[in-house]
Amino acid sequence: MYTSSTLYVIDASVAIKWFSHVNEADIEQALKLQELHLRKECLLIAPDILVYEIINALRHNPNFEQDDTNLALLSLLKMELELIKPDEDLLKRAIKLAYNKDTTIYDASYIALAQKKGCLLITADGKFFTKIRDLPQAILLKDLSLE
Repeated sequence: MYTSSTLYVIDASVAIKWFSHVNEADIEQALKLQELHLRKECLLIAPDILVYEIINALRHNPNFEQDDTNLALLSLLKMELELIKPDEDLLKRAIKLAYNKDTTIYDASYIALAQKKGCLLITADGKFFTKIRDLPQAILLKDLSLE
């Protein structure tokens, strides 16, 4: 069983770094987090929208062809991230956060999940983090200590 200190919500801005290294900062941190998850030293979870966001980002990445995107999808699925389907509570939390923090429902769903699970949301999206920086569940990938 994972504790809240070994359970993390990640958003697409973190997971995309596992596949697209061009013009990406903090890749080492993202890869370390992935490694810890694969070694079962932590559990990474996300709303199921994460898969769509990553595949869409790769589809629009000029360095990725369709076959590359398919391989990335298979790799992502093999990682066995815990992908959470939306329920009424999670969606209501996301709606409230989206209005209160002036962000998208998509982005708010990640912080809503972190609040619901009592764990940290790790994001590499500085613009999003600026909107939620006052929430104790949010941390920037570059500020996460993985030692």
